[in-house]
Amino acid sequence: MEEFDCDIAHILENRDFNVFGKLSSLCSNFRKKIAAKVENAIEYEIQCMQKRTQSANKISELQQEVENLKSEIDATKLQQKIVDKKIINAVKQQEKLKEEVHDAELKRDSLTLEMVDLQQESEKRKEHKILTWNAIKRVCQIYKQYLDFHIRLINNKEHEQIKISLFIKDTATRDKYFVVLVHSNNQWKVEEIQPMLKAEHLSNFKGIVDFSKESEISNINAFLCKLRHVFLKYYLNTE
Repeated sequence: MEEFDCDIAHILENRDFNVFGKLSSLCSNFRKKIAAKVENAIEYEIQCMQKRTQSANKISELQQEVENLKSEIDATKLQQKIVDKKIINAVKQQEKLKEEVHDAELKRDSLTLEMVDLQQESEKRKEHKILTWNAIKRVCQIYKQYLDFHIRLINNKEHEQIKISLFIKDTATRDKYFVVLVHSNNQWKVEEIQPMLKAEHLSNFKGIVDFSKESEISNINAFLCKLRHVFLKYYLNTE
């Protein structure tokens, strides 16, 4: 603001009132400057309020973003825990599968060895069966030639079974006199005799067949010879 310097005594003595115009002009300029300052201050205040509002909005947005980030971090932590749990379960499952595979391999190896043993045992049984039936065939030939017997193998998956027919040369008796024998657990047993023996004739087989113990035969050759003798003595000649 411009300085205003005047001599009041001089003004009053000389009645020089021009100074009032100058003073009025200075006051007018002063008011204008004050008004401009006030306007600038108001405008600045408005700008500050706008900036504060913008800052407050920005702070609110940032706070919301922070909350969102916290939620995302919490969700990520939870997801990480779930993933870690799944990894732990997967590792446990993998270890369990490894154990199961190992056990399966051991079982497979054991079964393989068992199969080899069974195959070897089966081969031995086949060889023994072949030898046995070759011997039976030779015996059959002898029985057929000298004792009038015919021996036939009966197919049975559970055990060995043979049918021995007697007096086959005579057509009248060919299918009437026979015995069916079963071989199981290294033991020959009588399964059927036709015609059925009478009770009083069973004593002829004492020491050869135990009819009280599943009809087990202790000597098959002696049994067949004794059966032929009993048939001839008590059954064949009485018809």
